[in-house]
Amino acid sequence: MVSRGNRLSWNGVEQVLDTPEVLWDCFDRVRQVAHTELWLYQKNGAALCVLTNRDCAWLMFLRDREGDAGFSSRDPDYAGPNDALIEFFLANGQCDAYPAAWTLSLEEALRGAEYFVLHGERAPWITWHDDSQGDIAEPKP
Repeated sequence: MVSRGNRLSWNGVEQVLDTPEVLWDCFDRVRQVAHTELWLYQKNGAALCVLTNRDCAWLMFLRDREGDAGFSSRDPDYAGPNDALIEFFLANGQCDAYPAAWTLSLEEALRGAEYFVLHGERAPWITWHDDSQGDIAEPKP
């Protein structure tokens, strides 16, 4: 739910997330740029990271920000090369590359982000990998 205490950070710029319009305006900005690092924070400590590269995105959900390995998105329908990587640029300029099989369409990721803001939890239709269970490749520098 959009409520007092929720925040967002878009490419390093923090903003109070107190109305749906703030979120939708942010999504409009995300759609207009090639690369975005978007963090959505719930007042209970949960956070969702959305990294975008044009029309695709990678998600990471953290139950709390204190050492939680969290969950990251997967595309169970991915049919491309196993070694394909997508580059994502962080707000500090760092470039990380994640497997293409971990990415979703930009619109699907934004729909999942909206669900997180409204419900405070992971979107149930997205396939999530429990990163505390291992079997996770490190991002390529």
